[in-house]
Amino acid sequence: MATGAALLALGVFSVYAAPAGLANAGETVDVRRLDEIDCDPSPTELEDIAFIAEQDGIPLDEAVARHGWQGCFGAVTSYLDEVYSDEYAGAAIVDDGHGAWIAFKGDVPEEAAELVEAIPVTVEFIGGKGFSEAELNEALQAVHYDVSSHEDVVAVSGSYDIETGVITINAQPLESLTDPAQRERLRQMLRPNQPANTAITVDVVIVDELGGVDEASSSQTGGLSPVTYASVLAAAVIALLAGLLTRGRGLGSLSRGARR
Repeated sequence: MATGAALLALGVFSVYAAPAGLANAGETVDVRRLDEIDCDPSPTELEDIAFIAEQDGIPLDEAVARHGWQGCFGAVTSYLDEVYSDEYAGAAIVDDGHGAWIAFKGDVPEEAAELVEAIPVTVEFIGGKGFSEAELNEALQAVHYDVSSHEDVVAVSGSYDIETGVITINAQPLESLTDPAQRERLRQMLRPNQPANTAITVDVVIVDELGGVDEASSSQTGGLSPVTYASVLAAAVIALLAGLLTRGRGLGSLSRGARR
């Protein structure tokens, strides 16, 4: 079974990890072009994909078409996130593994199109989102802290949507509130200040009870389903694309459990 960052035949770290001191947007990073890297799965990795095909009940060639390129895509997005951290606005695998998109706060970097040339599906670039994923995460952390610090709240969870730039905070009151007017009053009290980036908005929702705390989780809404990944290849791909596949519709989440 594959044990590394799966599906890249050579030069993995030279593609998606910027050398020390070269992580700022706009700086030139000495990395291999993606078309110099073999994105086809190796024989060992094909065994893993064959297992996935069997689990999903689909032909092997279809499983390869869906899954065989996603490690390369994850390497590209990790690289873009590292080098253009102020501009990178997230990415997703869509159309059941037959397409993808990569977004940016402003203009799409010139090298982005070159980096995806070897990927055998259509990768759409979306510019002008108005926010970066780093800004969304920073705003989520700040808003979550503010709301969870309120004395009338017992538990809080929060998430952001990379497609819309909306941060959603779910708050469980210390005492059960059945009166709609009371719930709305608490919601207004918990509304945080507008994030510095006005393209990001915050929605506070009062809930009766939050489920179990799952700090690093996100809702699966697009791309590969982790439940079919019983192989090491699957685990490697999911680890590589942490926050990518699980954010097919762009959810990054944060939770705090109920106070004792």
